[in-house]
Amino acid sequence: MAVEINRDTSIVYDAINYPIMFFNPDNFRSAFKIYAEKETDLFENYHEFRKTSPPDPPKNLFPFFFFDGRVKTVITTYFDKNHVCYNHTTQSVLKIFKDTANLKRAIYYYYLEQFRENIDIELVIKGDVESTSHAAALLSAIHSDYPTQFYLLFFKFEELVEELISYLKQLIPKVNLFHVKRQSLYEEIINNFLKR
Repeated sequence: MAVEINRDTSIVYDAINYPIMFFNPDNFRSAFKIYAEKETDLFENYHEFRKTSPPDPPKNLFPFFFFDGRVKTVITTYFDKNHVCYNHTTQSVLKIFKDTANLKRAIYYYYLEQFRENIDIELVIKGDVESTSHAAALLSAIHSDYPTQFYLLFFKFEELVEELISYLKQLIPKVNLFHVKRQSLYEEIINNFLKR
């Protein structure tokens, strides 16, 4: 029986993976080079896509796309958990991210689970100033290249999600056009994926 893949899902996945590669090229390379025949395979489409002048992700969005090379990113984890691969459209996927209460809970637990002994995550979710300041300070120290972004993650969450959705709305049409121009390549990738 043939399985029909929802094109919109692959477009959104690529739109999510673009900023992951942009922010974390070394970690992405080390994690995924086992899937490539040669080193250039990993970033070949990424570099080709960059030639089409897609909008680069704003620095503020780093916490959504941080990838340590081992654990899936928070945005990918959330996306996988909350969408149905064969039914969603790009518009319905964006609605997933508009559920800020659910998204906030997922992101805060993702980042703060490692500090559970020292931080009450539920208090951070509720906006307790002392707990939230402690969480922001810890993550800003760990991610010293993006300290302001973790402050925003805790103190301007809704605005940050609006920025995320706005960015994806700009990026998705570019990814779609890229897919259309390389339709046979993406069909081959999907077929290879289905054969696993």
